[in-house]
Formats: sequence, structure tokens, C-alpha cells
Amino acid sequence: MLALVILFLFQFPIALLVFGYEAVKLYKEHKRRVSTGNLEYICGASIEWTAVNLAFCALCGIVGGVVGGLLGSGGGFILGPLLLEIGVIPQVD
Repeated sequence: MLALVILFLFQFPIALLVFGYEAVKLYKEHKRRVSTGNLEYICGASIEWTAVNLAFCALCGIVGGVVGGLLGSGGGFILGPLLLEIGVIPQVD
């Protein structure tokens, strides 16, 4: 029982550490691409990974997870518009 409580309490700090690591990596990679003049498109869009966009992604991920958990649905109806908002163009085959 104690192991479950410890696992439950550590899920939030671990999630924050993983998000922080990925956010810093995305931000540095974006800055490196802009400074070298390489405006390489990823997923058909050039996403500017600013601090505001990273915070917006984090907030939408939290909202999508909570709504998905409460309603038992996927977070696609939250994450889909998020990706459109930051510039990812959906692929139509």
C-alpha cells in the first residue's frame, strides 16, 4: 500500500521534470535552427517554440488529460485544435 502512495505522489514531479526537459530541448533546438537560418519544416509547419507556446501546450495537455479522464474520452478534441493553433497543418491523404 505504501508503494502505491509513493508512486501516486511522485507522478506529478516526474511529469514536470520530463516536460521541463522536453520543453528546454524544443526551445534550444528552435533557437539553433533560427540562428543558423535553417527554417526546416516539421510536420508541414514551422512551429515557433517560444515560452508562451510551450506553456500553452502544457496547459492544453493538462486540460485534455483532465477532461479525457473525467469523460472517459480521448484528448483529441483538445489536442487537435491545439496543434492547429500552433501551426501544425493536418495531413489529408
